[in-house]
Amino acid sequence: MSRILLLLSLAASLASAIPLDCTPGSLSSYLALPGEGCRIGQTVVSGFVDPGVLPGSTPLLANSILVNPLFDTYAEGLLFTYRANAGPGDVLESVVQFSVSALAGNHTYGSLAAGGLVATPNGVAIGSTEFCFGSYDATGTCQGASVAALVAADGVDVFPFDRKDFAPVPSFMVRHDVVLDGGSIGGASIDTAEVRFGVVPEPTTVGMFAIATFLGFLGVRSRRGGSHE
Repeated sequence: MSRILLLLSLAASLASAIPLDCTPGSLSSYLALPGEGCRIGQTVVSGFVDPGVLPGSTPLLANSILVNPLFDTYAEGLLFTYRANAGPGDVLESVVQFSVSALAGNHTYGSLAAGGLVATPNGVAIGSTEFCFGSYDATGTCQGASVAALVAADGVDVFPFDRKDFAPVPSFMVRHDVVLDGGSIGGASIDTAEVRFGVVPEPTTVGMFAIATFLGFLGVRSRRGGSHE
């Protein structure tokens, strides 16, 4: 009996610490998230910052980029929708950094998939998602080990998907960068970029996580019920 009470107590503590679910919005809304971030299944994303684009690039406006959470079991992620086109002489770029952590278990891979990635001869479209097992300095350089998933189109070839496996880790940082260079007479475009984080749950924490989610649900219902009194 005492063990059950202990588990319920721990689950209740966990429920109070679980952020709210991520919802569709603009990149601006994600940059304005509170410190605890938001939850996508068993993954928490937080600390969104815009570190700025490279000299010579024109930034894609954050309020024009849509972000949708991807709730696929054990492969949660974010879908960035750009619908951006660079013409001759244009270099467009979007960069965002954020933290990823697992509520229960560890992450074991990251992937990047681009939709509508197109470039004409003399143009190039590049997407890069770096998974940093440390922190970023002021220059955007990862201070620690890192791997990067890359996608690209150069007017001849298109490489729309990449995945990087890594040793299980409970948290890491991400730097997601998209560059569209129209060249002198070409063009480049991208519709979407899908960034995913593979998570393997710890068997001993899955049950507690489920209880915590249920208690959190009851707490939301209770608060909503009280607001009508």
